[in-house]
Amino acid sequence: MSVNATREVEALQRVMDELHNVYKNKVLPLEEYYNFDKFDLPPMSDKDFNIKPTIFLVGEYSTGKTTFIKYLLSRGYPGMKVSPEPSTDTFCTISHGETDKLLPGHALVADPAKDYRTLGKFGNNLLDELQCIEIQSPVVENLTIIDSPGILSDMSNVKRGYDFPRVIDWFAEHADRVILLFDAHKLEVGDEMKLILDVLTKNIHKVRIVLNKSDLIDYQQLFRVYGALMYYLGKIMPSRFVPRVYIGSFWDEPFNRLTTEESRQLLEAEKQDLLEDLRNLPRDLAMEKLDYVIKRSRLVRCHAHLIAYLKKEMPSIFRKQARKDNLIFNLSDIYFHVEEEYNLPRGDFPPIDVFQEYLRTADFSKFQTLKPKLIEIVDRMLLCEIPVLKDMALQAGSLTPAIRGGAFGVGMEGPFSSLTLSGVDIGSNSPFWAVRYDKPKYDKIFYSLNPIEGRISSDDAKNEMMKSKLPNSVLGKVWVLADHDCDNLLDDEEFALALYLIKLKLEGCDLPSELPRHLIPPSQLGLDCAEGKIKYGIGVVAATLMGLNFTFFGCGGKLREDEFVKRGGFHY
Repeated sequence: MSVNATREVEALQRVMDELHNVYKNKVLPLEEYYNFDKFDLPPMSDKDFNIKPTIFLVGEYSTGKTTFIKYLLSRGYPGMKVSPEPSTDTFCTISHGETDKLLPGHALVADPAKDYRTLGKFGNNLLDELQCIEIQSPVVENLTIIDSPGILSDMSNVKRGYDFPRVIDWFAEHADRVILLFDAHKLEVGDEMKLILDVLTKNIHKVRIVLNKSDLIDYQQLFRVYGALMYYLGKIMPSRFVPRVYIGSFWDEPFNRLTTEESRQLLEAEKQDLLEDLRNLPRDLAMEKLDYVIKRSRLVRCHAHLIAYLKKEMPSIFRKQARKDNLIFNLSDIYFHVEEEYNLPRGDFPPIDVFQEYLRTADFSKFQTLKPKLIEIVDRMLLCEIPVLKDMALQAGSLTPAIRGGAFGVGMEGPFSSLTLSGVDIGSNSPFWAVRYDKPKYDKIFYSLNPIEGRISSDDAKNEMMKSKLPNSVLGKVWVLADHDCDNLLDDEEFALALYLIKLKLEGCDLPSELPRHLIPPSQLGLDCAEGKIKYGIGVVAATLMGLNFTFFGCGGKLREDEFVKRGGFHY
């Protein structure tokens, strides 16, 4: 790792350390005092503040989880088995090491440096199916990958020996991304999958869904399968929205059933979108951890007020059970009272049915009364310290290097990088002018306008550009970008550029604020408006372009685009 990269990682580590200290000293005492871990989540550990993000793969048997990992790493790993029949029956963590080696589950849980100790509560049957693999790969220098056993479509004849949904929940809670894979070739959602989807709901913001092996079916079938998957997920997932579904084929085999270039481009674009989301995980990590600590702090604060209120309402000696049952039954009224008295958002309260279930088995005599000092510490942290940490996290995130190597470095350079680019970015990695392929057809239009000395006037250009039916504000911006030498005339290259930008806009792409180098006409590379010459703003040039009445406003011969558009510079 370079010196600059090391400094960037150290900057992120400082933010995470500071966030850890804030949680441990401000939030954790409130959690422990009101036993928050018995209701919802265990305390955050040192591993939760690790600067190395984790992705967790979940899916039914033979959906391509192991092949997906091999694709990311661009290599195999010890114990890897890829076959048509179910092959992965263990939870497998893949991390960086100096040499390739395998660590079994019991040794992994006993290793304090790995911080998987809490998995011991699920019993020996789980630990027998848990292993850690260390490999030399640049991908896992900044990333940990966890594979999981295939989800069963029929649970009637198979017993795992441990609580599989709870283990999935544990890994999902500690992961930064959950990749849920489905097989486009044989889509099915079984009983165990329904349980897992329910478990993943509370971490729905981490979930990314992949419709894998999409090249094994034709384009028409792909749309049918995609629609069926969205229908199933919409019915099964108890969530207000369904996470994005990425259509892809994550292996190094040829695209078998893709008969058109459009279908190939679709799969490549979807694949690159997912890789980009994963590639930037280290950069987003600090802000996501900060967001989680804020969310957790608000939940703990609300939990503390509820527990203290229930404690206050309980009698000292007689009819305790009757009073407990009455409080649980009228929990909605208690929510309203606590919300009004302490000015708490209703969105911070746990679901009533979930909290009622917890209270039925809870010992009210162990509940604590209200301790305002602990709550004030959390309130002060949210008000004063979190904004400072937010600024630090944003700065560290902008400096943190992205994941490199493996699939994250393939195709980023060379002629195939264009598969990942769109809009005005197309051609940015090429030494040639991006408009060169379209210029011949634009030249026919240009020369039909009878240019004088190789240039056409703004009136001639206006008539052609107006055929696009784009708004005046957009055409004005196109003109400013295309008239690169600011002479209020267009030569053949500038005219081709103008029509090319119009084409991009009609395809739904955004126009750049400044002309990137790969779009600058070749004859004008390095040329800009002369010093001291009045540089026409969008309003001035666009008014001339459209041949409309124009009222000049501004100062110094310059005009801001937003002022011109806001004041209605065009008058018919």
